[in-house]
Amino acid sequence: MAEEIEKHYPDFLVETLSYSGTQKPPKVTKARGNVVVRLCGIQCDFGQPLGSGERNRDFRKDLEAWSAISPQLFIWNYVANFSNYLLPHPNLHAQADDIRTFVANKTIGLFEQGDSGSTCG
Repeated sequence: MAEEIEKHYPDFLVETLSYSGTQKPPKVTKARGNVVVRLCGIQCDFGQPLGSGERNRDFRKDLEAWSAISPQLFIWNYVANFSNYLLPHPNLHAQADDIRTFVANKTIGLFEQGDSGSTCG
């Protein structure tokens, strides 16, 4: 699909989500230059850094693997406590390290999803 779109619209990008069941990158296929892969770490343990936390090892491996095969890697990260918007999200202390991890893995875009359901976000 991305190849056909590129023929007619060479300046357009096609986005795909790498999310939950599709978080693992393919073993053979590489993303075309006009494909944006948006990796979402919804299953991460946000109580520890993504780049070094033991419970985030699988996400880290996926991030490194996507980085190797995707020239347009974006991250969808979470910075809101969705079970209670008034409480801070547990990654507050690790956000700077997390962003450095994304940059080290050639991430060219970052979306930090905060809350939109309250007036305090």
